[in-house]
Amino acid sequence: MAKKKSAKSSGLQDLRKHIIGIKGLIGNPELEYLSKQTAEMGQTMIDLHNTQGHYYGGEYAEKGYSTANLPVFFFGDFTVVEKTGNIRVNAPKMNLSNVLIKKEDIDWYTTNEGKRTAYVKGGYRTWLKYTRSGKNLNKVDHQFTGAMLRNLTHELVIHTKGSEIRWFVRSPHDKKAYYTHIRRNWLGFFDKEIDRLLDMAKQKYSLAIFERLTK
Repeated sequence: MAKKKSAKSSGLQDLRKHIIGIKGLIGNPELEYLSKQTAEMGQTMIDLHNTQGHYYGGEYAEKGYSTANLPVFFFGDFTVVEKTGNIRVNAPKMNLSNVLIKKEDIDWYTTNEGKRTAYVKGGYRTWLKYTRSGKNLNKVDHQFTGAMLRNLTHELVIHTKGSEIRWFVRSPHDKKAYYTHIRRNWLGFFDKEIDRLLDMAKQKYSLAIFERLTK
């Protein structure tokens, strides 16, 4: 029914391989129902381990958030609070407003053109310290990529030799999903999750029917 994934695979090839096939007869109502149930449960699993920051491979799978200094304009529009030197940031794309960054977390640099530019010390990690109080900053998740996660979906294809379930992210967020997956493999399954999908299918139907559908 399914091929177990290697934690070392990555990239587009890895995305294409994340297909669970359930063989049976075209138009078989038991097959279609079983496939739909498996697809929905599989999508829940992918979403859950991703939002919990659990990845099964990728160069950055075990790394925390970046601490490289980032220009404040990377996060949104900002103004300097004159009396204190703090900076107030509005980040509409992140649904955040009036984020106050203290001056001790800001560095000012002068460009070759003589313009002064404000940078957040510690970059994204420091930004999360201000915007997600209490979050474990050593555990990376994709909660700020909300549009990408909302477009996670699945597709069921039934054909003459059986059926296939494909999990993917809809356009225009498919490119974002591709690049995040390369760094931290999330759009797929751990071996234990595939085993759970198989167990779920066996529980839905008698073992005899399950074996007939998956031969």
